[in-house]
Amino acid sequence: MNRPPPYTARSDIDTIKLEKPYYSVGSDTIKSLDRYPSADEVFRFLRGTGPELLSLSSCGDPVYMYRKGSECRVLVVGGVDANEPLGVYAALHIIEKLKSEGIEDVCVLPVFDSCGYRRNVWIHSVGDPRAYAIWSYRPAIADSPEYSFEIARDRPEVQALKTILHRERPELLITLHSQPFPASYILVSGDELELRISRKFRELSHRFRIPYMIIENLFSAYPRISDGIYRYSVSSDAISGEEPFSIEGYAMISSIAKNVVIVDVAEWVEDYAWSRDHCPRELAEKVYDDIKKVRARNTKIVKSIIERVRDVLGESNVFLRSFEDNYLNEEKLPRPSEIERFYEYSYYYLYRGLWRELMLLGQLARLGIEASMNGKEKNSKAIVQNISRRIDEVYYVLSTHSKNFRYPSIKVKLELVSSIVLEMIKTSTAHINSNDYRRV
Repeated sequence: MNRPPPYTARSDIDTIKLEKPYYSVGSDTIKSLDRYPSADEVFRFLRGTGPELLSLSSCGDPVYMYRKGSECRVLVVGGVDANEPLGVYAALHIIEKLKSEGIEDVCVLPVFDSCGYRRNVWIHSVGDPRAYAIWSYRPAIADSPEYSFEIARDRPEVQALKTILHRERPELLITLHSQPFPASYILVSGDELELRISRKFRELSHRFRIPYMIIENLFSAYPRISDGIYRYSVSSDAISGEEPFSIEGYAMISSIAKNVVIVDVAEWVEDYAWSRDHCPRELAEKVYDDIKKVRARNTKIVKSIIERVRDVLGESNVFLRSFEDNYLNEEKLPRPSEIERFYEYSYYYLYRGLWRELMLLGQLARLGIEASMNGKEKNSKAIVQNISRRIDEVYYVLSTHSKNFRYPSIKVKLELVSSIVLEMIKTSTAHINSNDYRRV
């Protein structure tokens, strides 16, 4: 079996290949890989499970759904966000495990946004956050099927999932995501669900040494119920139509799914994320000063490059739209005097500070690479070389301020996701049956 080439210097852009997968998998089983499967490998595996073909996606890929039983009382959806392949791979493992479990009426749609998934070429060389920064792809909100349930009626993958939701009206909708860094979390729409899964989630997190979030309000929108578990609700802006809402929001607003769970497991982790120990002021001040220095230099780099690549790529380029949507607005961080615990230090300074700056540089480098492939920007290689050096510098700063920064193996993360999802499925189906659940 041929292995992927080692991660090479970002400056040598001529060696970077975008389109060729490095492995293949059998038609009826998914092998244990040390990187994520390509879209073609996913579809090859799914064809061996006897799936339902719901539709063809916007880019012509099959929208497959695996069904066990006659109904979809539980619906699991992976590949919701294009840059989160862990959910896709975990969905395949869940299908494999369902084959030997005495559970019925479960449906799994492993890859919802296959078009975006194909643009995430970092899946062939996982483990290096610098590769992730450059080669991951998260579409702009307007380009994302996940946020298209009321605005993009012509997207066939959206229509296919909406049809399934309305026809099956699942008791439980579970969507699979992956958080880039530094810890994992679960969003639930009700306390009853939290009581069933919180102990298991924390037990597995400790066993696999994958920290969970304990910040009080995740993304300033989801209040903490207990460690690693947050309340999921739909914002008033989404309800009023002033902002797009996601698959999960659509299911809740439309009263389609009685319960919604979002499982979000971190790709990279570090141990400050679940530490309640007091954070010394001098430590917070040091990283805060470093963030300010990094941001000042990055701002100059962005200003010097963005207009040049925008002229070459054009306003409709999906990578440019992604960059402008996700990274041009700088987030305000709390001051060192407001950081009391290490988990706050990790969340605000390492994740929303330094990690974001690493991602900004990586995505800017990809714009330079895209401009180079376009052939109209003669200085693209020099641009990428310059950004690559800055990426290394920011990565060094991030790892220096982290505690035990690491990349848990894909196998471990798959086991965490599939175990917690199967636990939810088992307890939910038992709850449904005990209450003589009937579809309405």
